[in-house]
Amino acid sequence: MQEIAARYSSTSNKDGDELPVCSRRFATAEKRCIAPQAPLQTAFYAFNGLALFVLLSLYISTHNTISQLKMQPASNMESIRAARQENAVLYSSEDGLVPMALLPSKFAVDYVTPRQDQAHRGTCWDFATIGFLEQSYRAHGVHKGWLKPDEFVAFSEQVYGVEVLKLCTDADSQQQKDCRVAGDKMWMNSTDGGEMPELYYLQNGLKESVFPQSVCKYYTNSDSDMLCPGLEAAQAAGNPLKFELSYEDMSVREHLVRKNQAMPLSTPIAMVTHYYPCIGALVNDYHCQPETCTLCPGDMATTTCCIPLKGRRNRNMEDEFFSHRGMSIEGGHAMLLVGYNDAFLTREGFTGLIVKNSWTDGPYQGGHSLAYWMQEVSDWEERSVCPNSYNPFSSYHCGNNGILSK
Repeated sequence: MQEIAARYSSTSNKDGDELPVCSRRFATAEKRCIAPQAPLQTAFYAFNGLALFVLLSLYISTHNTISQLKMQPASNMESIRAARQENAVLYSSEDGLVPMALLPSKFAVDYVTPRQDQAHRGTCWDFATIGFLEQSYRAHGVHKGWLKPDEFVAFSEQVYGVEVLKLCTDADSQQQKDCRVAGDKMWMNSTDGGEMPELYYLQNGLKESVFPQSVCKYYTNSDSDMLCPGLEAAQAAGNPLKFELSYEDMSVREHLVRKNQAMPLSTPIAMVTHYYPCIGALVNDYHCQPETCTLCPGDMATTTCCIPLKGRRNRNMEDEFFSHRGMSIEGGHAMLLVGYNDAFLTREGFTGLIVKNSWTDGPYQGGHSLAYWMQEVSDWEERSVCPNSYNPFSSYHCGNNGILSK
């Protein structure tokens, strides 16, 4: 009270509203200092001035915060990635592995390259292998300063397939035994069916067999396995791209986080049989008669007979793979494992791994961006990048009540 009074006392008021100075709080009752009440108008102005000052301070603070966020350099993201890797090492156990309890609930590796389409050829193993090498080279190039964070080098799947066949089809090849895998055709001069581990087993012959996509484009027709017109000239000029591989036992998620590196993934592909109960309009169907009845699965207690619909795929229009009671193995498929998210639930209600596939969108399958699976963008934002127009869940009504026709 004394400090405020002294400050006001140094300012004269021509209207006679000068505040008195109370210099002695122990004054006698007869001579104690009593301040007259200030007019309501003065108090009103003082309150408004204080409120204006507070609002102005908040505005300046918000403006400065937004400006700082806009000016954050891209190097900050590098710092975050580096800190994440340091934390992974910090909490590593004696064997160098990060304890499962300390792994994040979701994670995606950096520098994943765009998806490519294998078309109707059985070259998923080729695309998964090249995707792995592309991501590894891009991460290495950014860290070494060869590439900018938004740059990458597209490698040729066509060249890699040709080079693998050269090692596998020659009867005198010392490595041909590594190509003789049941169900594959690499040793029969065909890329229709192969294995990603060939990159490891044949690495001595493949170390200089990775070329940029500009050397040879990918051919979608099935009779082009050995076609690559520009390969000989590129090999004669010398290949600056070389790689080395190592092998270690690992836990998939732990390796993703600790190494920040994508991994090729091979998985069975199943066909699914769906069952439709013989009720309603289906009662008179041929499959619903006693002599042709197919018993419904035990968890479908609606009726006794069901109509089986065989040969369906074990994935939905969101490109989510699912398990099913009526599955039968169709074959195998290779993809690139790039992350996981335990907080994202699929249509079936499960969490899972995130893979980069080599299929294009179509009437029976779609896909999403990595940011969508990591829940970094909304459904609306995702559909502006990956429309997936065949998927019914991507459709909206026109207007509040849809289109009404007479």
